[in-house]
Amino acid sequence: MADKTFNKSDLKEILSKAQKIQSSLEIDNQKDNLTVDELTEIASEIGISKSVLNQALQIQETPDLGSTFNWLTGTGVIQTTAFINRSISKEELEDKLAELNAITGQKGRLEQVGTAVDWELIESEFIDLQRITFYPSSNETKITHRVSWNEVRYLCLGLAAFFGAIAFIVLGKSFGLPKSTFMMLSPLGALGGYSLCMIGLNNYYRKQKSKMKKISKTLTSVFSKNSPNTIIIDEELPAKHSSENSSRKKIKN
Repeated sequence: MADKTFNKSDLKEILSKAQKIQSSLEIDNQKDNLTVDELTEIASEIGISKSVLNQALQIQETPDLGSTFNWLTGTGVIQTTAFINRSISKEELEDKLAELNAITGQKGRLEQVGTAVDWELIESEFIDLQRITFYPSSNETKITHRVSWNEVRYLCLGLAAFFGAIAFIVLGKSFGLPKSTFMMLSPLGALGGYSLCMIGLNNYYRKQKSKMKKISKTLTSVFSKNSPNTIIIDEELPAKHSSENSSRKKIKN
């Protein structure tokens, strides 16, 4: 066994498993209800830096908003979150505006919103909102990327249900069914149209999520050249949260 060699892929997997085992052993030997200082000490013992632990704590405190497509009502908002281990100023973002536009493949503008800086899509035919927000602090920057298409979702589902019901009525007439019968069964057509639209929305959702992951990966690569350690999470937001960022008051420089 001592003479066995490992490639980089094997090494990464083995070290990852070893860290998980060590973490599990450390946790099993700890009491419940640890303080942040005690958690920091444990993390230090297993080789986790304080900055990475702080990022993990922020992720843990993020509300669980779901992670899969909602087949009942559809999903109209997706958000990804990343942490960069350095502060990003608005001046740096302004210098890299053209690069931001190239990364997203869309033309956007920068606006100051309190202490945060928004890159927001100027216009789009199908997407209601696309925004990348940078939240700089003294030693790190939180980056959230949000895409919303709720207006299109509502319109598509409504029209699909309507035309599905109409199609069912026409079909019933063609078979010579009594009016009372096909009118009573028309909700089945609406349900069928709604379901077909949901399949299309799921396909659109998957494409948007894949695109956003690529954008987040590129963003962290561009802005963390001096500090490559980053944590990225995905959040799928339900419709009731979709207007949260849209309602924020813009404060221009």
